[in-house]
Amino acid sequence: MDKILDLRKTKLSIPLPNLLSVQISSYEKFLNEGIGEILQRIFPIDTKNIRVEFVSYSVGEPLRTPEDCIRVGTTYEVSIKGRFRLIYKNTGEIKEQEALLADVPRMLPDGTFIINGKKRVVVQQLIRSPGVYFQSEKDVESGFTNYIVTIIPDRGNWMEMEVGKDNVMYIRLKKGMKKLPVTVVLKAIGFKNNEEILEKFYQTMTVDVMTTSPFSYDVVIGKKLAEDIKNSEGKVIIKKGTILQEESFEKLREENILRYSVKVEGYDYWVEQTLKKDKTNNSDEAKIEIYKIFHPKERVTLEAAEELVHNILMDPRRNEYYPVSRYKINKKFDVKRDDHILTKDDFVDIISHLIKVREGIEKEDDIDSLANRRVRTVGELISEEFEKGALKVQRSAREAIAIKKPEEITIPSIFSNKAITGQLRQFFGVSQLSQFMEETNPLASLTHK
Repeated sequence: MDKILDLRKTKLSIPLPNLLSVQISSYEKFLNEGIGEILQRIFPIDTKNIRVEFVSYSVGEPLRTPEDCIRVGTTYEVSIKGRFRLIYKNTGEIKEQEALLADVPRMLPDGTFIINGKKRVVVQQLIRSPGVYFQSEKDVESGFTNYIVTIIPDRGNWMEMEVGKDNVMYIRLKKGMKKLPVTVVLKAIGFKNNEEILEKFYQTMTVDVMTTSPFSYDVVIGKKLAEDIKNSEGKVIIKKGTILQEESFEKLREENILRYSVKVEGYDYWVEQTLKKDKTNNSDEAKIEIYKIFHPKERVTLEAAEELVHNILMDPRRNEYYPVSRYKINKKFDVKRDDHILTKDDFVDIISHLIKVREGIEKEDDIDSLANRRVRTVGELISEEFEKGALKVQRSAREAIAIKKPEEITIPSIFSNKAITGQLRQFFGVSQLSQFMEETNPLASLTHK
């Protein structure tokens, strides 16, 4: 038998890390913690006569071994059972009962799944990291610079702000939705009126104006000059402290000064122009305006508008900015907050930072840089599919409660395991991220995982 002769003088013993630890720990976190977090977000279900509260959940053991599953062509999976508290409001009676929620594929120690008897892997996805990103792009035809802010939550709808040549800050509360002035949102989430918003943005700013264009210099009319305006010979044309009027620009034109960077004090002109575009006067009108954007053909009531604004802006179960986006927002704006939603202070910080980007005080973000991207692991991907299915379970349970008599309602009778199980089977069977494992050689298999 051949022997290997080791002639090294120094013996090195460096333990190799488990290269699959990220995937395995991610899945285990989903199984042991993530399911509970999802169910806590979705429940309770509250109706006129019945309230259903989530209590706990348990993870069962696989019914077959991996080898048996491969042999008979089935899925290696575990059952998820949930314990719920059923409260009958009319009688005050309380019951705790269990229901089967789903059958979830179980990850093997080698990071693979057995789906219908075949080994599959869920590949990790490189995505844009949650947070707030500031960019600008120059319009070739007009020469104006357009500014864009992309707001990405950990979970929920992206929002996008933009500022064009009309100097109005618009926001889209959901991709593809009609845009509206951002000050409408500010009023909807806490600011009482225009004056309260303006006070947040009194500052010194530099504005590049064309003295031959009223549209250009209109944004600084009525503002206080923060420094002297001089001609090419150093002669003071307009003194510091002057309240700028149209006559001020006539003086500049007489001096043949056609373009000038004016430093002024006052309310930021982007905010002023946005408020001019904003036709709402208070919080109630702002909420109604937002409702009209989402439901343009429906009759609007203040109660319905308040519910909609709460759902899209203040409910972390729908749009959550925690933990990644909250960490990134706090770091960018040098603040310490632990809110799971975007607060009015967050919006003020976003607008203030955007103004600083315009002024050249802050830099833009490179949204395609790897520093602004992160890996989406198998646990997150499966968690997202589980939540989609759980929302279907909640809706069907609510419908079942509505049509059944209170005395006929039990936890097993209103819950079905088909929705979550079906959602997961569709993901593992159809998604591009779920693939048959590469088995050409051990290194190819490890790389694929």
